[in-house]
Order: sequence, then C-alpha cells, then structure tokens
Amino acid sequence: MSEIAAVAFDKDGVIFNSEALFAQALREAVKKCSLHFDEAVFRAMTGLNAEKSRLLILEAVGKQMDGDEFIFEHWLPLFFRKVEEGGLEFCAGVESLIETLSENFPLALVTSDDYEHLLYSFNATRPDLLRYFSVLVTVEDVQKAKPDPEPYERAAVLLGVANEKMLVIEDSEYGVCSAIEAGCPTLIYSATEKCNISQDLQNKACGIISSHREVAKYI
Repeated sequence: MSEIAAVAFDKDGVIFNSEALFAQALREAVKKCSLHFDEAVFRAMTGLNAEKSRLLILEAVGKQMDGDEFIFEHWLPLFFRKVEEGGLEFCAGVESLIETLSENFPLALVTSDDYEHLLYSFNATRPDLLRYFSVLVTVEDVQKAKPDPEPYERAAVLLGVANEKMLVIEDSEYGVCSAIEAGCPTLIYSATEKCNISQDLQNKACGIISSHREVAKYI
C-alpha cells in the first residue's frame, strides 16, 4: 500500500449508526402499515442515495399502498423521531479517530447523502466535528453517485492528493466499489462478525476492520 497522505470517511455506517437506524425505522413502518417486504430490500438499500432508495422502496411497496405516502408519512417521520429522541449515535471510537487523524492528515467526508441531511446528522450530535474535514463531497457534488468512482476521485482532487494515497473507510458494497474503482486503498468497516461485502471486493480491499482503533495499523 502506498504511503497515505489523506483519509476519506463515508458517513452512514462509518461515522454514524444511521443505516441501522434507517433499517429499524423501515421495519417498524412496514409492520405498522402491514406491508410485505422481501428481506433483500433492506440489504439492497445500504449505501444507496436517497433517490435510488426511494425507487427501490416504490418497487417493493408496489400496489400494496402509495409508495411516497409510505416513505414520507410513515418511514421517514419515524426515523427523524428516533433521531430527535437521541437514537442517532456515533460508531464506537470514530470521534477520537477523526480528531487524531486530523492532526496529521487532511480528511474528506464522502457521502451519498445530500448536504442538508449531512448537516442534520452533525447538528443532532456534534456540529463541531465537521470542522475536522477539509473536504465534503455529497451526492449533490457529483454527476454519478456511488458505486461510480466519481465521489472519491473528486475528494482526492479537492484534497490535492493522488487517489492511491487516500485511504478510504467504507462499510457498504456501493461505497467500497466506488473507492476501489477510484484506485484508493480501502478499509472495509464491519461492526458485525459477518462482513456483508462481496468476496471479490473483500479481496481487493486493503483490510477489514471491526473497530476504528484498527485504522492505525494501515497508516
């Protein structure tokens, strides 16, 4: 692995537990509305941007009820209620990792979320943590979202480093694919015992970590 000159973080599932919270709210909303959802739908949404997630849910809901009604009147209000009740939490150890890394490396935050919801996540937890990132790349900043390599290619350009010198921490199939296709050394963060990333991408990644404390071994 090349000498690291910068580090890029995904947001959902790497910095925040938001993906788990989204899935929890979705399952509860599905039950409340008496809908049938294939379990594969929940897995397929991980790492998707909002519009692609919406289309996936519309397809899953089908004729059971109006899809947008389900999303905007049931699922998302339930998610935001959970956030307001303190349900949005940082992944263990990530706050200190960001603070420590920023002393020696420029940092980027690369997300499939939009800027408004990025701010919402930090404002609901620690707004000051955003200042450690030199670069923010949201879905609004690119023409092609993850799994396309454009988000991480853009981050490297804005940081002024070569792609192969920017270490990426990702947790989803789409995000890992984006980073690897961009030529970035990529760590797969998997807080659970079973890694849900395809074996092919696991083989191309520079490592799999279950704790943010392990990042230091790769720098």
